[in-house]
Amino acid sequence: MSWQGVVGFRIPTESTEWLEAVAPVVRVSYADPNTDISDDEVWGLTPGFALYFHKRNRLTLTYDVASFAASGVDSESSFTAQMQFHF
Repeated sequence: MSWQGVVGFRIPTESTEWLEAVAPVVRVSYADPNTDISDDEVWGLTPGFALYFHKRNRLTLTYDVASFAASGVDSESSFTAQMQFHF
């Protein structure tokens, strides 16, 4: 069993010529891979944002956090930067 919810919105910028918009985004997810086993659930949280540049180029920056229900299992996290070019 799993689910996820994603919320994001694009905010146009008019103050600069090279930056067209900023888009904050948050994703929350939950997974229980085997409902017959206790303490195998995991929660995920991913806050981040995207910067939209001229000509549909974009830079996305996100920080992922995974929190496990099992005792003795530490949370894990990662930072992702991704640049997408349109040509």
